[in-house]
Amino acid sequence: MASWHPLICLVVAACCLGESTNSCNGGGDACAASADSSAPLKWRARPYGARGQGQWFVYGGQFSKDTFAGAGFEGPVDGDDWDLLWTHRAMVSQLPEAALPARASGRLVNHCDYFRAAGQKCNLARHIENVKRLAPDSQGIAKGLEAYVLKEPAHVEAWRNALAAEPERLWLVKQCAAGASRGIELLSGRDEHAEAVTKAEFTWAVAQRYIERPYMGFGGRKFHMRLYVLVTSWNPPCAFLYREGMIFRSRHTYGEHAPSLERDVFSSVSEEVENLPLAALWAVLGQRTAKKVWERITKQLALILGTALSETFGPASKLEQRGYGCFDLYGFDVMLDDQLQAYILEFNIGDDVHNRTAE
Repeated sequence: MASWHPLICLVVAACCLGESTNSCNGGGDACAASADSSAPLKWRARPYGARGQGQWFVYGGQFSKDTFAGAGFEGPVDGDDWDLLWTHRAMVSQLPEAALPARASGRLVNHCDYFRAAGQKCNLARHIENVKRLAPDSQGIAKGLEAYVLKEPAHVEAWRNALAAEPERLWLVKQCAAGASRGIELLSGRDEHAEAVTKAEFTWAVAQRYIERPYMGFGGRKFHMRLYVLVTSWNPPCAFLYREGMIFRSRHTYGEHAPSLERDVFSSVSEEVENLPLAALWAVLGQRTAKKVWERITKQLALILGTALSETFGPASKLEQRGYGCFDLYGFDVMLDDQLQAYILEFNIGDDVHNRTAE
């Protein structure tokens, strides 16, 4: 079975190096036919601009170096003679200032910086709202990704109504751009949370419905999946979902009636959280159930990455004006409830390429 599962692809194409294509982001001249396809492709890791000055690190470290070397790439090179730029952060603002020389084979850059819901929870909430409004088949994501942007008065009012309607229901309040589970609060409509709720309103934060009854059939402990999606084009959308992934699972038994922010909300491996291969979950679920769960994940992901993009992020055709091709590799988190409904929680720009699962 192939490792990459075609998710959405309106054309049979992918951004390429050294071959002709008009389907890549920045297609046409940016991915024009190369001169000598026998020459090794070169990759650069040093960021442009201030991030590349002084001390800096190769994104993904030795894992990235080994992967590129195994694919026949030369590098990382330090100058402008590169085919692929691989950095942790987007270089969209820095590349025009670099005045790169023309290159017959074109250039390919990770991070298109178009889908700004990745790494930005408030943007994701706005995008999900547009998806639900425009896609008739989007009800499957409505419950799991119910979220309110607390900087927006209309969303604040809607959240207040939700709190009043179900005062016992829990909500995760997260800063829009914070990562690693920083600055998170677990709130409800109960009186003891009234002050914290008021304090959170009209701030750059998002209130996301907490999944209070997660699936406990995998060791009786709370967990979520970290999966990976490769987007090779935004105009039109074309994405591939990696069939392998990781499980982040708590080392502590889940307390359904007394959820704990410290114990039950996590985003990476630690002394309290173990790392397991996705295959371990599939083995517990069995082939038929695992297939159903996978189908639910792919359906949600296809809706999010293929619907209402221009309404949320503007026309993707603007990517073609940059003079180079681009792609995105995201890690995204998925949780299952006790009915094995899958909910995509967030997208990460930093896709943890250095992480390895336990053997």
